Amino acid sequence: MLKFQFKFSDIPPLLSKAGTLDSEYSKEEIETEINLLNGLLLYWEGKGKSSMEVISHALGKLPETSQGVRNDGLIYFAIASQMSGEGEAVAKIYQKKIKNISSEGTHKLRMIGSLVFVYLLSGELIKADETNRQLMEISKRLNNKFITTWSYYLQGIIHYQWYNLEKGIHCFSKAVENEYLLSSNTSLDSYAGLILSYQASQQYEKASDAIVQMIAFAKMTNSFEYIHRAYSIKARLQLLQGHLEKAIQWEAATDFSNDTGIMYFWLDVPRITQCRILTAHGSEASLCKAEEKLLEYLKFNRETHTTPQIIETLLLLTMVYKKQGKINEAMALLAQGVNLALPGKYLHAFISHLPEIADLLKKLSMQSADKNFIRRVLQAADAHKTVDDNPLSCREIEVLSEISQGLTNKDVADKLYISPETVKKHTKNIYQKLGVNNRQHAVFKANNLRLLR
Repeated sequence: MLKFQFKFSDIPPLLSKAGTLDSEYSKEEIETEINLLNGLLLYWEGKGKSSMEVISHALGKLPETSQGVRNDGLIYFAIASQMSGEGEAVAKIYQKKIKNISSEGTHKLRMIGSLVFVYLLSGELIKADETNRQLMEISKRLNNKFITTWSYYLQGIIHYQWYNLEKGIHCFSKAVENEYLLSSNTSLDSYAGLILSYQASQQYEKASDAIVQMIAFAKMTNSFEYIHRAYSIKARLQLLQGHLEKAIQWEAATDFSNDTGIMYFWLDVPRITQCRILTAHGSEASLCKAEEKLLEYLKFNRETHTTPQIIETLLLLTMVYKKQGKINEAMALLAQGVNLALPGKYLHAFISHLPEIADLLKKLSMQSADKNFIRRVLQAADAHKTVDDNPLSCREIEVLSEISQGLTNKDVADKLYISPETVKKHTKNIYQKLGVNNRQHAVFKANNLRLLR
């Protein structure tokens, strides 16, 4: 239960007593499970290599009958390998093992889920998406509500990072509906994704309503850590909605000394939110404080190979350096962020910092080979808006412009960083709005109406 609630500091005292209690299990079995839990604790302390070694040793001694414990160990061994810089190698081993598991069941689901975690931590969103779809399909077929809820949360993160706001909202809503099937940390992160997606899609009342629900959930846990995280998300929303003074008041009154350890792929981390507020405050003192903390977090996240947090930290440092007038340093960090984000097609992190970094992105696009990614970032904030006297949204205009060049759906998808299915959906909407039934007629009519740029 403590592991499920992420109350890891409460576990060691219990482990020290566990070996002395009478039990139906042998002393070796008890010691093995204790070692496995110690391996989990090492992971959350950011000690990936030690965690791998302890978990590997424990898995070698666990009896086949301890399948539930073994499954947890396999998950943590995978993510500890990512933390140690060996995620790619271990992922290949897991892929082979999954292919050799003929029966669908909890063991196979946990192995597949392990891969999703590794891909999310390494920033490989495309692989995470493909693998999580497999996880969702099997869990639904087996009517495994627990894994299905986790899969909705993971898919929500993927859509959030790709700036697919509507799909992200759908997935996070599904996760929140079954919040008690998730760990409390994960439920709060689901709320964070839902709230931030509502805010980004200009559904401000829904974002505020979700904040109330989230704080009520956090208070029910009676955990200082979770209440702290809930108010961090609230402060971040206040910042996004222009209530800087309220956010500054929260930062000034909050003790962050217990906010330590790894940052995982959580969408909101209180000490990062603190840096957002310090950066937005913009005074010389607050910028220096933000810089010092962000450099520390960047070093730690690089050491633990946590790509999503590296990208976010690089972008926040970019903003700090820009405000300090250190443009060359800002440009260098922004370039690093783009290079890390490009393989997984991360968009939200960049879009959320527009317009502050828009001029730097434009400057970078003149120097970079990744012009399509930067162009996509600069246009994405307007993707759901409709231009004056034009029935097509900006995204539909983008799609039709590429179609007019003779590109296939796959080519359009690759160029705009969306899926072929999304291209089909936009194409269908274009046909309906223009009253046509094929590509040629759509391009012809759009040109006649001067809709294409």
